Amino acid sequence: MPLIVFASIMITFAIILAPSIWVYNDAQKYGMNAWGWALATFFFSGFIGLVIYLIVRHQARDHNAYGNYNMYNDYSRPQRQQPATVRCPHCGEIVDAAYPHCPRCGEQLKGECPHCHLPIEPTWNRCAHCGEPIPDYAKRP
Repeated sequence: MPLIVFASIMITFAIILAPSIWVYNDAQKYGMNAWGWALATFFFSGFIGLVIYLIVRHQARDHNAYGNYNMYNDYSRPQRQQPATVRCPHCGEIVDAAYPHCPRCGEQLKGECPHCHLPIEPTWNRCAHCGEPIPDYAKRP
């Protein structure tokens, strides 16, 4: 008789403990309070706590730092942008498009504002740094 009682207690404990362990691991993945959710799941009889956690997790997942990020759609996750590059017309070196000069040969790759002498883009009509109008001759390197 004690073996049946012991086995039923262990099975009941496992039914309550297994969802708590799963909730703990899942909550860590989503940056939620893992210990708090695991304990809540344990004290709410396992599966009831699991259902509550899944409802809250779904709402938290939809309103996280990625906006409406859905963990099942990788295309909705912001991708790291590769820096734009240009080829130096003088030496052919591939250079980050933000550089005003080629680091290999020193060739000027961007125009220069005649007022503040900072690099400008060819499409600008006014300098983004000082706000002065840019004449056409200054837009070319």
